[in-house]
Amino acid sequence: MRKKRKQGPIRFSSLPSIFFLLLVIPYASRIASVHAGPLEEASEHLKRGRYDEAVAAVVKTVETDPSDWAARALSARAHLASGRRAEAIAVLRPAADAVLKGPEKDPARGIDRAAAALRHAELTGDAEAIKRVIERELPPLELAAPQDPRPRLMKARMFLRAGQKHEAKAEIEAAKALAPA
Repeated sequence: MRKKRKQGPIRFSSLPSIFFLLLVIPYASRIASVHAGPLEEASEHLKRGRYDEAVAAVVKTVETDPSDWAARALSARAHLASGRRAEAIAVLRPAADAVLKGPEKDPARGIDRAAAALRHAELTGDAEAIKRVIERELPPLELAAPQDPRPRLMKARMFLRAGQKHEAKAEIEAAKALAPA
């Protein structure tokens, strides 16, 4: 039967490994961003204030899938952050048009589309479009994805913008009850 060796202090032979890790760790986020998806990459650029790089990261996604509403919303955020309001509105316009065609079949995509359409309506000041999204788009999404707090948070934001604080508070409380702890 073999005897177990006692674990002692760090040996000299493990120091090169530790030194290597200390050198590599600061660059791990850069390495990970190379392998991250375009939306994650764009989010990282946006956080770091690199708005043109954020837009460039999502352009291919939007071109490949024009109904990727999350990519469009992220692109619009980057355009807005860099002061290009007209481009942000143009990127979100297809979401506003799609709402007129009827609800999205996939609840997750529907929530992203509703968020993009609401943002478009906010940027253009189209109160009728805001009302249309809240009345037509959000109720089916709340039924299709009852545990997702995002539709309620969108409604709360719109109620706040309209000065309806009591209704906004009710929606926020309902969203908090749905949100994971």
